[in-house]
Amino acid sequence: MPLNLTETKLKLKIITAPAVFLLVIALIILIFLSFKSKNPEQVGQNQQALSTPDQKPKPGFVIPPEEARSELPDKVQNIKRQMIEGEIANDNGTIVLFISDDYKIVYVPTPDFFLATILKEPVDKNKKEAESWFLKFGLIQSDLCNLPVRFGLGSLDFKKANPDFSPLPDGCAT
Repeated sequence: MPLNLTETKLKLKIITAPAVFLLVIALIILIFLSFKSKNPEQVGQNQQALSTPDQKPKPGFVIPPEEARSELPDKVQNIKRQMIEGEIANDNGTIVLFISDDYKIVYVPTPDFFLATILKEPVDKNKKEAESWFLKFGLIQSDLCNLPVRFGLGSLDFKKANPDFSPLPDGCAT
């Protein structure tokens, strides 16, 4: 006797429901195991693996900072606050501080750094001008390292044309 459409749907539900249930259980187990594998022993092993200077970390492995960022002197803190208060726009949580045809300066509250993006050639000249923007507030060159200030290139072509471009202000150690 042939099955009608309602009986076929019912049998299909009876067959697929346990399969879906097993699939969900398998996914939960996989997620649990992936969290479990990130235990403190493994983290310690990763740190030990980096204890020799000639050994390179695996791609995608993030090396945590060796020490926390040092506290800024009061003068620098006040200048930083003054710069941030000069906000000209807010771009989804990023505070825009300055825009020209040559570069753009923003403050990123989390993780707390200034980013100057070079928008035009010559890259080196515009990087110097962006550094000067910070120095006009009364900072000295070493303060740019400690704020911190970082530089980026606004175009892939700039990156190709300037392979030795450093994201650090002049005089900052890597």
